[in-house]
Amino acid sequence: MAKIQKFNIINSALFLGLFGLFMGLLLGIILAILSLVIPAIATYKIWEILLGVPISYGIMMFISGLIFFVIINLVLKIIKGWELEIDLTNPSSKPAVKTLKSNPAKTVTPKNSTKVSTPVKTQQTTSVIPKTPIKQAI
Repeated sequence: MAKIQKFNIINSALFLGLFGLFMGLLLGIILAILSLVIPAIATYKIWEILLGVPISYGIMMFISGLIFFVIINLVLKIIKGWELEIDLTNPSSKPAVKTLKSNPAKTVTPKNSTKVSTPVKTQQTTSVIPKTPIKQAI
């Protein structure tokens, strides 16, 4: 069992702020296209929409993330963490098996002698990676 004790407030709020920025950019593009198609809703210029909506959404989501993760950390402190059951094994995959083979025979020629043929033993190595669950703390 993994247990979440607390969240990093600034990193989590930055993540939500960036998420809001991208969602605002998507909404800004849609609003800009609609303001070109339907002139009655064009109360702002297109560059104002494409800059203002993403920035305002990013700021609002960052502030909301700060408030949200402060509250979440207080709740996690009261309930003494949030337990998660994480299964890191993949039951559909087979264990990895590698077979290594070396050369069966090799001809060695010393400098001051005639050719000598020395057989090299064939060596076969098999390595199996077992499927065991990995316990990891978050």
